[in-house]
Amino acid sequence: LGLVVDRRFDPAKQIILEGDPGITEGHPRGVEKVRWIDRSTDEIEIEAQTLEPCVLLVTDNYDPGWKAKALANSGQKEYQVVPGDYFLRAIPLQAGYHHLLLQYRPWAFEIGKWVSLLSCFLYVAILMAVRRRK
Repeated sequence: LGLVVDRRFDPAKQIILEGDPGITEGHPRGVEKVRWIDRSTDEIEIEAQTLEPCVLLVTDNYDPGWKAKALANSGQKEYQVVPGDYFLRAIPLQAGYHHLLLQYRPWAFEIGKWVSLLSCFLYVAILMAVRRRK
């Protein structure tokens, strides 16, 4: 936390990450163009053109439930969402064109979805069995 409150820290030019983002440092030219489409509260479509490898910082809170999925025409096959500046979302990008979908899909949601579907199926099956007996 000490780095964020340091007077020399410039959040417009620097990002603090917990680990190696897997990209090489270059000249700070970064992102040339970004297009952001809010699909819902849980989905964001992002298109970005980068001149060199960089990190896209999303100024919303990080949660491990946020996943990034490459769309068909993206230049990068896999994306990871990592904490940036301790509590924001950061996405390392290679140089080139990127088209990705940022989705909030925590494990509890996935388990709850399948439990709910199974419960509905069992309810309908029991209802049909009771109706056949009458």
